[in-house]
Amino acid sequence: MENIIKNNLTILVEDANGIDKQVQSLCYSLNYQKVKVFASNGKARNNIGKWEVENVKVAPDTKGFNFYAAKDLEMAKNADYGFMI
Repeated sequence: MENIIKNNLTILVEDANGIDKQVQSLCYSLNYQKVKVFASNGKARNNIGKWEVENVKVAPDTKGFNFYAAKDLEMAKNADYGFMI
């Protein structure tokens, strides 16, 4: 995380409880602003720093794994680097 911040890279994170929320909390506590939150249909469950929300469109009939995997796929398309926990 230190190198990400030192290099002023944008952090792409999802909006789930758990590790996503913890990463957001860390960014917020460090006052790091280069964060983008990926949310299904633009409705972020967690956006602690009120950062930009990336709207990942998901069809209304999509459920379960496929609903959440859509964000993973979109983040992978937008990322130059990845750090998965």
